[in-house]
Amino acid sequence: MLPTLADLSGFSILLPIGAAGWRYRALDRGLRQLAWFFFLSGLFEGLTWGMANNMPFYHAFAAVNLLFLCAFYDYVLRGQWSRRGVRLAAGLGLGYLVYNTLLPGGIWQFPAHTLTAQCVLFISLSLLYFYQLLQQQPVLALERQPLFWLNAGVLLYFSVNLFVFLLQNLLPTADSLAVWSIHSVVNILANFFYALGLLCKPPPPP
Repeated sequence: MLPTLADLSGFSILLPIGAAGWRYRALDRGLRQLAWFFFLSGLFEGLTWGMANNMPFYHAFAAVNLLFLCAFYDYVLRGQWSRRGVRLAAGLGLGYLVYNTLLPGGIWQFPAHTLTAQCVLFISLSLLYFYQLLQQQPVLALERQPLFWLNAGVLLYFSVNLFVFLLQNLLPTADSLAVWSIHSVVNILANFFYALGLLCKPPPPP
């Protein structure tokens, strides 16, 4: 039997996990934090495989997603105010997640509002990182910079899935499943970008 698109999306997490495991000793502190995020993502995929109702896991993973990616941007962004903004956003985002989870029946529903808010946050942070990157002089060999590919993966994933998460609880089941296939394709592409970034060896400084 051929694997479904959702299965391929789930298995694609093995790409960044394998890349992180291969080059873990050579990664700096920020990339090692991100490597652990991918390991936890793989654990999440394994735990939820074939479960009838895995919504509580989505809420738990939304917290992991928020904290690890905010820690990543707190590490890579330049400027005291940028990092303070990331930490403030992490605190507000965690509070919003807890609020939505504790609503009556909230833990058994897909955390669409929480993930939509995270999309807006990480689109903003990824664009801010690209802006800061382009302000550096000189800007050379972007395709050989790990953070370029990792940030591109974040921007791709959250910019497309903003609409997927926003519509998740508004569409009929059949339409929702069709829209979710977009998430699967984007997740595969983002994991490819993550793996590519982790495998990159930046050129030595001039």
